[in-house]
Amino acid sequence: MQRVLLYMVHMVGLAGLIWGSTGCEQFNQPVTLDPLPLPKLLIINSIFSPDEVWEVSVTLPKGVFEDDTATSYFADATVRIFGNDQLVETLPFVVSCGCYRSPSQKPQPGVVYRLEVSAPGYPTATAFSQLPQRLTLDQETVVVSRSTERGPQNTVNRRLSALVAMTFTDSPVVGDRYMIAVLQETDTSLGNNAFPMVVTGYRFKTTSEWLAASGNFDDELSGDEDRRRIAPFLDTGMGGQQIKIPITLSGYTLRYREAQTTDGTKLFTDRMKYRVMIARLSPELYLYERSVMDQRTFSDVPVVEPVPIYSNIGNGIGIFAGYAGTSFTIQ
Repeated sequence: MQRVLLYMVHMVGLAGLIWGSTGCEQFNQPVTLDPLPLPKLLIINSIFSPDEVWEVSVTLPKGVFEDDTATSYFADATVRIFGNDQLVETLPFVVSCGCYRSPSQKPQPGVVYRLEVSAPGYPTATAFSQLPQRLTLDQETVVVSRSTERGPQNTVNRRLSALVAMTFTDSPVVGDRYMIAVLQETDTSLGNNAFPMVVTGYRFKTTSEWLAASGNFDDELSGDEDRRRIAPFLDTGMGGQQIKIPITLSGYTLRYREAQTTDGTKLFTDRMKYRVMIARLSPELYLYERSVMDQRTFSDVPVVEPVPIYSNIGNGIGIFAGYAGTSFTIQ
């Protein structure tokens, strides 16, 4: 669920420069646009759960015209985690992930955590959050159907379609924030050579009235089908009831594909599995995920003001927030 927030430089007033011209010949005049200076702030992201060790990403802001593939992680920061005002750990920088990661410490429930990131030339950034109560399922059912299709070079690709139903009991206390997500985990190989696993959000469908009540997620619309990768929703109207959330998903479990390499066209093998997650969110994480959804929904609407991505990092940009839930794998 890690996400990198990119600082976008907005150039305003261009329409006024053009349409404010009084003569047609003025349209041929060069217009100089000076991008806004990048903020002297670190971009800090840490979305944590009780099942994973502490991990914090620290990067530098980039302008919209900069090389997006260049290394952006920042290795010269001091990253500290405090729990109930006591130092828990100073996180070491790990080159393999380009992040600051604890060797063994995991977040614990019932603790108010403070993240503190300092670096020469930058203001010290801080943020607060804590784990919500873990969400556990009363029941889960998974019905899977499988099919095959012809692949390249006389291979056979395999697919699945899954109908999943997750049942849990809402807390009687109003104010819970929930999330459902599906992650596709792909192992790719070429002959005897294996590549690192790739994990991506995967689209699913749902007919749940509870998710519909939390608003439309038009960024995932495909025709008349509501497909989403992650769905945050509120407990509005649940009132401590037992809640059933159905979702459906379909995709490959084994796929052969041809791709160009320096040695010509080669046959790659992808093996996929799908991890379904349901969790309670901290208030900060719900606001972050909701703002991401809203930004995608309205990004192509020209008359709507841009939706800012929620940040709870003081003297910085990014998110420090927790979630706690359960997950299961379909393969």
